[in-house]
Parts: sequence; C-alpha cells; structure tokens
Amino acid sequence: MKKIIIITCFIFINCKTNIDKEIVKISKDDFPKTEKISGEIILKEDYNRNYSIKVFENILLIRLSDSPNYYSVYNKYTFEYLGSIGVKGEAGNEWITMYDSGQLEKTESGICLWVHRYQKGFFAQVNITKTLATKKPIPIYEKIINIDAKSFPFFNLFYLEDNLNIIGNCWLTDQNQVRIKSYDINTKKIKKSELFPKIKNLEKLPIQVVKSLYSSGFKKHPTKNIFFQAMYMFDRIDIFDENLNLKKSIVGGENWKDNYYDAREINPASNFLEGKVNGYAGISASESYIIAVDVNKKKSNIDNTVKESYIKIFDWEGKPICRLKSTDDLFSISLDEKEGILYATDINNEKVLRYDINKIMEKW
Repeated sequence: MKKIIIITCFIFINCKTNIDKEIVKISKDDFPKTEKISGEIILKEDYNRNYSIKVFENILLIRLSDSPNYYSVYNKYTFEYLGSIGVKGEAGNEWITMYDSGQLEKTESGICLWVHRYQKGFFAQVNITKTLATKKPIPIYEKIINIDAKSFPFFNLFYLEDNLNIIGNCWLTDQNQVRIKSYDINTKKIKKSELFPKIKNLEKLPIQVVKSLYSSGFKKHPTKNIFFQAMYMFDRIDIFDENLNLKKSIVGGENWKDNYYDAREINPASNFLEGKVNGYAGISASESYIIAVDVNKKKSNIDNTVKESYIKIFDWEGKPICRLKSTDDLFSISLDEKEGILYATDINNEKVLRYDINKIMEKW
C-alpha cells in the first residue's frame, strides 16, 4: 500500500512539473525594460482607410477598408506605390470577400500571399510579384486549394507545404469549438485541439457567444511550423506545434486559469465582455519574436481617446524581452526584424506609422 501511494505521488508531481514547464507567468515587472517609442507618419498621400500592415522582404502590404481594392503594395524603403491587388466585386476575377492570415513567402517566382474565403472553402496562394508586373489588381494564382467548408469551417488558415497540411481555427458555424485544428489535404483527415481555458457550464451558452469568449489573433512563425494564439479576453498567449500540441502558455493576471469564469454569470443580452477583457489586440510574428499589443490601453478621462498603447515582446520560448510604450492608438503591427523597424496602423486616427527601434533591439 505504501509503495502504491509513493508511486501515485510521483506520477502527480511529475505531471504537475510538466504542466508548470508549459506555463510562463509574467507581469510588467518581468520585462527587463519599458521603452518609449515615437512613430513617424508614412504614406501621407494614401487617402485610403488602411486597416492592417505587413512588412516582408522589400514591400509593405496594406489591407484596405474603404477602397475598391483589397490591398495596396509599397516599397518599404522609398514608400513608392507599386500597385493594388484584389478587386471588390462579384465578377469572375473579383472577390466578394477575401481574408488572409499574414502568411507571406518568398518563392522562386516571387513574393506570395496566402488568401482565403471561408464561406466558399477557397484557399489560394497569390503571387504578388507577378500580379504587380501586370499593372492590374487581378490576382495571379500559384496554387488553389478547395476545402469542404461544411466539414472544416474555418476563419484563419495556414498552409504547411512540407506535409500538405492546413492549420486553421474555428468559424461561427463550427458547432464543435476548439482552439486550432488541422486538415490533411490528401486524406481529408481532420484533427482538433481541445478548447481551453475551461469555463464552467460552457454548454449553457450559444455557440456565437462561445466564439466571442475565445476570440484570438492567430499567427505562424515565418519559416517554422510553429503557431501562436494571443487571446482577446484571456490574458494568455499559447504556442503550438504543427501537431496541435501546446508547447508554451504565456500568462498574466488571473483570468487565464481554468474555471475562472462561470457561464451562468454571463448574460449574452448584455455587454458581457465589459470589464473582463485582459488580453491582446494586434499581433505579429518574426523569426525571433512574438509581438503583441495589449488590449488595455491608457485612455483620456475627458474624451476616452487613447493616450498610450503597450506592446509586449517575447521570444518563442515565452521569455519576456521588452515592453514598448507608444502614444498612438495601435491596431495592426508588423516587425521588420533585420532592419529594426516596427510598422503599425492607427485606424482610429487614420495613420500608418514607422518606428525605428533598431537601437532598442540591440539591447535584446
């Protein structure tokens, strides 16, 4: 009996140790330094409403909100306008709706962007270089993959060429909400992760509400099959491998824990997220870093305008690297790690911004 108790205790301690290894608890005091950054306004002659920004190789790719086109492309050094990609419309070569997860790649034939349309199960690789060469916004496709969106509903998608897998997350129509899932292109086999952190009595809530509670940004490492989700309500960033295994969880505060919330206390008819949001908004992935904008910004007591935004930088092991503070209302961000330049959009004030953080990064 004594031997059984000892073995049981060993198993419990060992399991707890493994769980603890996955959890990286952080607070603002764990960052070696908080640095103030000041942005330069760029693309002053661009009068579109610029929603998100991505930097890759020698280009800036900007997704537009109020424009007949989906994307504008600029030279990142000169800010020269290079052309547009994607026409909004219903004709054969136009897109009614189109999204991307930020998966940009350099191929032998040029720079490519993966785009998707979740309503139709459409997933395609657009060659930006070839499209710009035509001087027309109609996209030139390198690959087109059709997915059964009924059996595999999705919102964000990433393509893994080495094993012909697709990694995605859930759409509102998905009745079996999970954190992330994979789709094997050849076998059509679907694999799913579990849903966490757990909420008590979650089954009592409509699936649309569950989707809101587990809302998160989702990014892939630029060159490796590693992914991270930065949650909106929960104060946690979770890092996964291509087999959907959880490798690390970067957490803070208390609401990241299982059963912190009880669904019986959530009224879907009210603003149930008010006072509960402690996570992240805009996110970006670079070769060495995870970059995330804290959703809770410092605001004016007079007009509620944002006075300070905070960016947290981690490495891919979850180690806190630096905390950046800006007076801009940051929304979308993208780090050019080699050049030491951070790009961002402030959509509320219609700004596209460039931050030279090269000297700050030298300390990292």
